[in-house]
Amino acid sequence: MIKSEYDNEVFSEWLPESGLFSGLSFEDCKFVNCSWSSQSLQNSRFLSCRFENCDLSNVDVRGVRFRDVIFSECKLVGVSWAMAADVVQIGFQAGKLDYGNFSGMKLRKSSFVRSSLRDVDFSHADLTECDFRDTNLLNAQFRGTQLLKADLRGAFNYVIDPVANSIQGVRAALPDAQGFLAGLGIRLE
Repeated sequence: MIKSEYDNEVFSEWLPESGLFSGLSFEDCKFVNCSWSSQSLQNSRFLSCRFENCDLSNVDVRGVRFRDVIFSECKLVGVSWAMAADVVQIGFQAGKLDYGNFSGMKLRKSSFVRSSLRDVDFSHADLTECDFRDTNLLNAQFRGTQLLKADLRGAFNYVIDPVANSIQGVRAALPDAQGFLAGLGIRLE
């Protein structure tokens, strides 16, 4: 029988019965090698949790609250994060988040390190002080995005229009910083 609240537990390869994920609460829990692809996590809560080597591709996060959550080496393809109720201090390390939607979200000080963020939508998101070091941002959409003091050192394949986005204080490194010039239609040769 599934409980509705979990505290300080470790779950390895755990897969609750389909449809029984909604409305659950997890605090200080660790999830290892769990495959929850296409599951509904609606209205659940994850507080100070850690996910390692998990597959959460295409999960339904409507109404979910994520606070102080780390995803390490996880696959989170196609997740519409913008549907979550609350996302605060979230971190992704060496993850695959391709085709995700972060549009309009406040993700201040979040971390996307050594990850793949291909074809994600960051339109109108607040990414102030976010860490994108060594991350693939191929075809990522940045429109009306706040990237104040974001760290893009080692990030690659990005094209960010400095006129259409707020980029004051961004940290970037050559040659990848040319992505700011490409946003203006300038090609360096």
